[in-house]
Amino acid sequence: MTIVPKNSFNKFLILSASLLSVSCVLNEAKMEQGMTLCPEVRPQVCTQDYKPVCARFRDGSRRTYANACSACADVGVVGYSPGECKVEKRSSG
Repeated sequence: MTIVPKNSFNKFLILSASLLSVSCVLNEAKMEQGMTLCPEVRPQVCTQDYKPVCARFRDGSRRTYANACSACADVGVVGYSPGECKVEKRSSG
């Protein structure tokens, strides 16, 4: 049985947790190139301009929104890409 000094073990735990969180962020960003992630604080009011975006939901489904603000106002949306979705995979409602 190997005895690890408490200080070294704490450093190991912190390093492991840091690497795991960086890995999760990188995996999310790699899911779709060109995708912009929605901000943590969601918009409350959006303009009515039409600059369509293809929004991606947590479950991987997609839906076209009129603009990025409208897409990110939906708490289920993770991020979006410019332009309409090629194939709608989620019903509106």
